Amino acid sequence: MSLLETDSNYTYSEDDFDGHHAAPLLLIGEEENEEVKSTQDRFIDSISALTESEISKYASSRVVGFSVMAITARIHQREALNANSYIRRPYRTPCYDEFPDMSSSDIDVICEKVRYGHGTAIENEIARVALGMESVEYGNLTIIGEKRKQLEESLWGEVSELVGRDASPNPDGVYRMSVLGFDRDIRLPGNVNYGAMRIGLKRHVGTTPYGATVKNRTTAIINTSTETGIDRSLRELFRETAIKATARDEETGEPKNEIEGLNAITHLPEFQRCVYWLMTTDISEGIVLARNETVYGIRAK
Repeated sequence: MSLLETDSNYTYSEDDFDGHHAAPLLLIGEEENEEVKSTQDRFIDSISALTESEISKYASSRVVGFSVMAITARIHQREALNANSYIRRPYRTPCYDEFPDMSSSDIDVICEKVRYGHGTAIENEIARVALGMESVEYGNLTIIGEKRKQLEESLWGEVSELVGRDASPNPDGVYRMSVLGFDRDIRLPGNVNYGAMRIGLKRHVGTTPYGATVKNRTTAIINTSTETGIDRSLRELFRETAIKATARDEETGEPKNEIEGLNAITHLPEFQRCVYWLMTTDISEGIVLARNETVYGIRAK
C-alpha cells in the first residue's frame, strides 16, 4: 500500500499487527517463505494506515509522508539484519549442547517459532545459541502516537526476565545519540519552519545467561511544529547548529567546524536535556509522533 492509498480514517486494531515480536527470519535466502513475506507486507500496510490516521491529527501532510517513509525503512532495516544473521548462522540445524536441561524436541519447537517471528525474548535467545547466530532480535515494537503503547510493559517485562534486571528505558544507559533527519532540509534559507525531527538512541540493557550483550535502539519522530512540538527557541537553536556544522569554506571546500553534520546537534546540552525530558516525563500527546523500540543481542567475541 502506498502513502496515497493509506486511509486517514483507519480504525486501530492490534489484530492487524504482531505484538512486540522480533522480525521473522524467513524473509530472504534459500528458506524464504512467501507466507511470512505476505504477513510482513500486511503488517507494513497496517503501520502505514495507522501512521496516516494518527499523525495527521498533529502534523502536516509532509510530516505524515516523512513519518511513513522513516517507519517503513526502519522495519525493512530490522528485517534484513535479523534475516541476514540467520542466513549466516554456522549451524544448519539446532545444536543442543548448551541446553542439557532441555529436550531436543523442545529446542526444535522454539527455533521454529523464532523462524516465523513468534518467539518470546528468551526463546529468541535460545534459538540464537542453538543455531550459533552472532546476533538476534529479542523484541520489537513500533508505537504510533498513543497507539500500541499498552504493549510496552510486556516487552520490557520479557527483556527484564532475559537479563535479570529492570530493562525499562532509562537515560542513564544511553551511550549514543544521533539525529537521523528532518522532514525538510533545515539548512536551506526557505525551510525555517520544519515540522519533525527523527532521532536515534542506543543504550546498554544487560547481558543474557549465555553471554550475549543486550542493547536497545530507539528511533523517535519528534513533533517540532510551533503548535504542539518543542518550543521555538529550541527549534531555532537546532537549525542554527545544523547550518554551522555543515558550513564549508568557499575557497577550499573544507569544513569550517570541527564537528560536522547534523549530529552536531547531539552535542548541545539543550538537546541532551530534551532527550532526558522525553525519556523521563509523561509528555503531552502529539509531541512524540512515532517511536520504534528494537531490543537485540550480540554474541560476545
